[in-house]
Amino acid sequence: MKLDSSIAAVVTGGASGLGEATVRQLAAHGVKVAIFDMNEAKGEEVAKDVGGEFCK
Repeated sequence: MKLDSSIAAVVTGGASGLGEATVRQLAAHGVKVAIFDMNEAKGEEVAKDVGGEFCK
């Protein structure tokens, strides 16, 4: 699978657990990531860490 900055991904439940791990792995490969989660504080924190966007 080609993973680089030409790819954008939406990860539901991306603020914790497997979702967070997925976000971090995708971002490490340069993928632009949008994190969808109910936990606003944690979602904002993860988005800031990886340079992604958070949506509640």
